[in-house]
Amino acid sequence: MNMGPEEERINDELDARMKAHIKEADKTAAPSPKPRKVRKTLDDEQWRKELGEEEEEEEEEARKKKKRKRTYRKKRIEVEEEEEEEEEVEEEEEKKKKKKKRRVYRKKRIEEEEEEEEEEKEKEQELLTIYSGPIHQVGQVLKQQGHQGQLLLWVKWHKYPHKFNAWVPYSQLLSLPTNIPATEQFLVAQLKL
Repeated sequence: MNMGPEEERINDELDARMKAHIKEADKTAAPSPKPRKVRKTLDDEQWRKELGEEEEEEEEEARKKKKRKRTYRKKRIEVEEEEEEEEEVEEEEEKKKKKKKRRVYRKKRIEEEEEEEEEEKEKEQELLTIYSGPIHQVGQVLKQQGHQGQLLLWVKWHKYPHKFNAWVPYSQLLSLPTNIPATEQFLVAQLKL
């Protein structure tokens, strides 16, 4: 089985923990060593009893070892399950955080789009009010430029701040008689240059 360095490290830590736990259990449960008894003869009943007791003790030791191994395996499995559960919980929390971030990002993006739409509508409304009737007079023509075969003039409207300045086609300005003087004044000034 190929394990990555992280899995090997975790496996080594688990082994170390379990070995330490088993050592502690052995220290508390280990019987005190008995003095060695001298074997007398094969016929001696006491020797046979002692031999039987030693075999029982060995069997008991073997049972204890098996039990310790089982408890070691169980604890190791429990630790692994706990770690897996913790990882799953962490993954779920990360997914929730990502979903929340996405929702927040979407809300912000929607709000920004709505704000942009509102600003565009406001600009359209402002432009409509500027172009809507003869009450809007050209205060001053500031620049000119050609665009798709048309002469465009950068206009500052009379009694409006500079934020309402706009590019207006020359032909549209001439359609309103109130705008002709300012337009002609600008063009004459350009010709003199």
